[in-house]
Amino acid sequence: MIVEWLSPRISADLSLVSGFLTWIIILWWLWHSGWRVQRRYFIEVSQKPLSRNAIVWVAGIVGAVFFVGAQMRPGMPSVMTVAMIGALSGYVDARTHRLPNMYTVAMGLGVVIGAVVGCLISPLWLDRLLGFAVGALIWFIPVAILNRLPGGMGGGDVKLAPVLGAMVGSVGLHAAVFALALSFV
Repeated sequence: MIVEWLSPRISADLSLVSGFLTWIIILWWLWHSGWRVQRRYFIEVSQKPLSRNAIVWVAGIVGAVFFVGAQMRPGMPSVMTVAMIGALSGYVDARTHRLPNMYTVAMGLGVVIGAVVGCLISPLWLDRLLGFAVGALIWFIPVAILNRLPGGMGGGDVKLAPVLGAMVGSVGLHAAVFALALSFV
């Protein structure tokens, strides 16, 4: 643990507070400007975009479920960000075959913040930090290679892979490898 003086109870409280703040910040961003991101992608393919209320409600409910499920975990901001924005990004991708860059950037930022919070409150901070960096590489390299093959993965997948790899890698390198293999099933 970087901060040696933190008791387990304070670490758990910091995890809960960081998760709740993540939930509030994402909902605020989606309400004010994040909901507009998906509009452009749907309009390009002549489909009706989601309303602001639909986006905020879906993200809020998904975030609340993951808040309850991931409580007192050091990387809660990462999990909540990927769950909330990833659900929207996945919906846009399923309908338009494009991943919104702004959603990917927001997920990346949330994963970095989650890694920092996780390193601050976890006794295994060095393992988390190493897993964060190596997990991103473990996911990026194969997806980037598949992007170069005809009929391979798209550019949005290449940008999203290190974000997901970093999130899963902060749990452990074995988790990053297993999750990567599972993602191809």
